[in-house]
Amino acid sequence: MEFFLLGSLLVCPAAKAEVRVPSGKQRVLLAVLLLHSNHVVSADVLVEALWGSEPPPSARAATRNYVKRLRTVLDDAGHDLIRSVPGGYLIRVAAGDLDVTRFEELERTGQEAAAAGDWDHAADLLRAALSLWRGEALEDARSEWLAARELPRLAELRLRALDTRIELDLRLGRRAEAIAELWRLTNLHPLRERLYRLLMLALCQDGR
Repeated sequence: MEFFLLGSLLVCPAAKAEVRVPSGKQRVLLAVLLLHSNHVVSADVLVEALWGSEPPPSARAATRNYVKRLRTVLDDAGHDLIRSVPGGYLIRVAAGDLDVTRFEELERTGQEAAAAGDWDHAADLLRAALSLWRGEALEDARSEWLAARELPRLAELRLRALDTRIELDLRLGRRAEAIAELWRLTNLHPLRERLYRLLMLALCQDGR
């Protein structure tokens, strides 16, 4: 089963149609578990993610009910996917079955290749990493907890990969495409100084 968080939340079982996870708290619950896949997420963290800092008295019981419903949606009657453990829950996800994990690995190896001077390979790795994004991360799983704790880190990694990939494109002589992209990005991120530095460099290389 593959999971996708870099855009809308998608669940795609092998050789089956996409699983539709109900919007609202079930989707947020799955997102939190997936962002900490193969690690225990405490019941307290799940309660905070679902209800914020002032949960109702029934929050823990309701969380157990949401987990039960999610298992039904994911056809996890045997609890092989979502496991109950002392103090919380754990979702088991194989290597490569979560787009966030694949992105982080490609981004990391791309940055390492760039630092080593392997510019072509680094640009390819970062381009592959960025191609995994289909929009804003978890754009249909809204939660103040996610917005404060998880999404900024992913957005920063995405921008870092983009910055480095554009810089590599300039090193490799691909300035025409970079200039058009940088004009758009500086409008979207007016406080990100590195983008302006890259735009000035690209324009200088282009004799402008």
